[in-house]
Amino acid sequence: MAICGDALAWFRMPKYDTIEDSKSHILNDVGFDLIVYSCPKTIFGNVQTAIIILSLVLYFVRCMFMINGLVYMQQFIHMSCIMMLLRTTTLSLTSMPNPNPKCFDESVEPIEYTGYDGSAFKTIHSVATKSCGNLMFSGHTMFLTMIYLFENKYKIVPRKLAWLSFVKTATGYYYIISCRSHYTIDVWISFLITNMTFQIYNTYDKSFFATILIERDEESKPMIDVETIHLA
Repeated sequence: MAICGDALAWFRMPKYDTIEDSKSHILNDVGFDLIVYSCPKTIFGNVQTAIIILSLVLYFVRCMFMINGLVYMQQFIHMSCIMMLLRTTTLSLTSMPNPNPKCFDESVEPIEYTGYDGSAFKTIHSVATKSCGNLMFSGHTMFLTMIYLFENKYKIVPRKLAWLSFVKTATGYYYIISCRSHYTIDVWISFLITNMTFQIYNTYDKSFFATILIERDEESKPMIDVETIHLA
């Protein structure tokens, strides 16, 4: 679903005669005026992608040691599917000039949807580090916000270290703008939609998950019980 939406947005991305012409069509953006272009690389790609990957690993590993961890995993995956459906339905509705320097070459070369050089293949090959045209709304912002909300709700990060969760999330937002991966409006709309969906999701899904939550009694155990692990 996500690949099809991203690939379609890339396929429909506005095309120009020259790279300079492509640059001249970038929309005015407050974030670009305030934040200078900078896009450091990590072993996972750009900084915002690295933050998401490491945060997901932390979330799922922590859940494995929590009594209701399986439910917390299910809720996160469930809401991720809902958010990806919302995002896929909006990506291709309006095509805006892409501000990402990595996409300047793509903006002057016609591209097919299918085939080895098609947008679908390139979207799969890029693994979320380069996907041109998929601007409204930001998928990276969506996941950064979701992870932050779930981390705080289920105390994945200890309360005394909650500020670290905020800092890494804010850093991810910063580099989305700094890398010119999205316009500021893409980030802001994604932030709002994710927060509103999270509140609605938790309001109407409480009754369902309340029936499967494990009671915290003496017999309840996490998926991995540290006390049962013995070193040879």
